[in-house]
Amino acid sequence: GFSTDLIRNFSTAKDRNITGGDILILPTYNKTFNMNRNYDFKFDITKGLKLDFTANNMARIFEPQGEIDTKEKKDTVRTNLMNLGKTSQYNHIVNLTYTIPVNKLPFLDFTQATVKYSGTYMWQHSPLYNTKYVTDAQGNKDIVTVDTLGNTIQNSQNIQWNGQLNMVTLYNRIPYFKKVNSKTPASTQIDPKTGKPIPPPETKNTAANDTTKKKKNPEPHGAMLHIARLIMSLKTATVTYSDVRGTLLPGYAQGTQMLGMDDHFQGPTAGFILGSQQDIRQKAIDNNWLVKTQSLNNPYTTTHSTNLNIRANLEPLPNLKVELNATRTETHATSEFFKWAQYDTLHKLYSFVHQSPTETGTFSISYASYRTSFMKGDDVFQMFLDARKGVSQNLGLQNPNSKPSNVTWNNGFADGYNPTSPDVLIPAFLAAYSGKRSAGNNTDQFPKIPKPNWRVTYDGLSKLPKVKKYFKTITLSHAYRSSYSVGGYTSNLLFNDYGTGHSSARDTASTDPNRNFIPKNLVNAVTISEQWSPLIKVEVVLRNSVSFNFEFKKDRNISLGLTSNTITEVAGREIIGGAGYRIPGIKMGKLEIKGKPIKSDLNLKVDLSFRTNITTIRRIEEEVSQPTGGTNIISLKVSADYVISERISIRLFYDRIINKPVISTSFPTTNTNAGISLRLSLSN
Repeated sequence: GFSTDLIRNFSTAKDRNITGGDILILPTYNKTFNMNRNYDFKFDITKGLKLDFTANNMARIFEPQGEIDTKEKKDTVRTNLMNLGKTSQYNHIVNLTYTIPVNKLPFLDFTQATVKYSGTYMWQHSPLYNTKYVTDAQGNKDIVTVDTLGNTIQNSQNIQWNGQLNMVTLYNRIPYFKKVNSKTPASTQIDPKTGKPIPPPETKNTAANDTTKKKKNPEPHGAMLHIARLIMSLKTATVTYSDVRGTLLPGYAQGTQMLGMDDHFQGPTAGFILGSQQDIRQKAIDNNWLVKTQSLNNPYTTTHSTNLNIRANLEPLPNLKVELNATRTETHATSEFFKWAQYDTLHKLYSFVHQSPTETGTFSISYASYRTSFMKGDDVFQMFLDARKGVSQNLGLQNPNSKPSNVTWNNGFADGYNPTSPDVLIPAFLAAYSGKRSAGNNTDQFPKIPKPNWRVTYDGLSKLPKVKKYFKTITLSHAYRSSYSVGGYTSNLLFNDYGTGHSSARDTASTDPNRNFIPKNLVNAVTISEQWSPLIKVEVVLRNSVSFNFEFKKDRNISLGLTSNTITEVAGREIIGGAGYRIPGIKMGKLEIKGKPIKSDLNLKVDLSFRTNITTIRRIEEEVSQPTGGTNIISLKVSADYVISERISIRLFYDRIINKPVISTSFPTTNTNAGISLRLSLSN
């Protein structure tokens, strides 16, 4: 596919002279002339290997100054147009998708796997300085620049792996398991008068006494049926992993002609335009691809991010569904100023130099902190304080620069790892709030393996014959989510390990005789966020259209501040109760729409919730805790919904929220919101 867009805007304005004097006022012009060319190519190389390529070239058609009112100016515009203008930006993306034929193997027919490679490339023209028109030997006019900061090239690559397991297909290889999966319980009819189940009619079976046939084809029943379903709990599982890398190189002197490369297909490399992350700076210097401009002040940057997502669906019992989820996300970026500058001021020698290298990143992983969810906050804080000593000693043993003889007079803390060292605090924080009294030998601040979170739903009670008589549905649910995250970190410029991997430089600004080793990364805070949302939830709908719901939630957010040496904990609990009733067939008097009376169900609902939030600050150096804030929130919500037609609905509502602070420094507030809402939908 190919398409071209030509967009030209032209406007002129001239101020009128009303002073009476002889003043020359020249008109001002605002004009743009752009050409966009779009390319698209798709090709199925094989049945499982597919390629697609999309490119976009944005060009500027330059015009002479002022009004285009002479033949010479018109010829200049025409010539620039025939030359397709001057490219201002070019970008393309290439995708290669491969369906791995693992499911073609007989013993792996329950699997599916795909891998996708995406490569992007962008070339962007630099700002123009001291532009002027020049005429070549053939009389063609073009714009050149006297000084430039160079163009910018940027690329990225994304490799994404997807795998899926359909375990039911695997289970069905065993005949007995296949019968269990295909076995559907017969529906039981309820007598509306007595409310008792109606027994199925008796049927004659001439082969009832054929015990030989029964033995050959046993039907799943009893304990064996439940054991088989328990073994086949895992139904599906999916794994997605993506690795994304990118490079941005400013000061690129070459232009773009075909596929983002220059006129002679010399620069940049073919790998770079397809997303390769190989460092091409030395090759660019050797081939004179970079501008030698000292004023260049845009950094050379590289980025790298990984994302892992694992999901699994289990059904250990009928109508009991369990969803497991584990995630891990990490981003990392490096930047430095790479430009032409003096490296020897005495002899005024110039070269391409590396200046101010920095590294930044973020981190997040699904975590498991449920062991301390129902413990007292002060007890967990004490576990954290106690765990520091073990972490310090482990770090001291790992670092050969730490002096073992200093442990005794440091109150049990290793040399260079005192009680407020970030390298000590983070592993102790993770150990304590995950329920471990000691971090053991694990001093990693960025865990490798994500912990699963879950959601459980059960709706089988309403299918029991005695319960089904009174209830339409009974749904029980429970969910847990927890995550550990590092909001952002920056490489410490003072860190030095001399290639050993162990810190050797110490914090000289500290007055503590046991000066800490300088950590590799500067981290402001790390956070554990946890939600039991809900811890338990019950939703009941009776056969008379009355519904009830009850829900209990619990959450907490614990943040370790490494600059203030504090732990801020925000804990919350919430109880929600509600009821509803559906009144069928309510008419709105004699009102009609298109000759038909308005008749619909009226849904009534009321919800009442009680929530408590408590904020506590725990000071690490003083080893004290102090509540600093909190609120008791009472919420009442009442509503009545009525659907007039497919496009019109009306709602009456009353909401009231009462906030009562826990501490006396704040004042209570009450918010009330009530009214009538009429919604009109005009969409098809």
